[in-house]
Amino acid sequence: MRGSMVNRALVGASFALLAGPLSPSWGPVVWWRVTALQLGIGFVTSWRRMGLPYATAFMVIGAMSSGMMSLLAIQGHQLPFVPCRGGFRSESGWVPRCSAP
Repeated sequence: MRGSMVNRALVGASFALLAGPLSPSWGPVVWWRVTALQLGIGFVTSWRRMGLPYATAFMVIGAMSSGMMSLLAIQGHQLPFVPCRGGFRSESGWVPRCSAP
């Protein structure tokens, strides 16, 4: 229990320092890549030791998402202002799903 609390505290502190609004320009890239690496190691370990299919699948999805977020961070986008595309067609016309500043 204590190890889990220490891990979450370190992840939160590293996110605040590396991927927060006052972080250096390389901070989010490092944070997302380390997160992708950690989830990659986690899904291999989870599958080999326990054979949990859902946990393994979710860790694969998380690792891929973190890898894609690192690519966005390389382009200079940070979390609150990640660009989005797409939308849906309604009776009044094209409605975007989100708005980028």
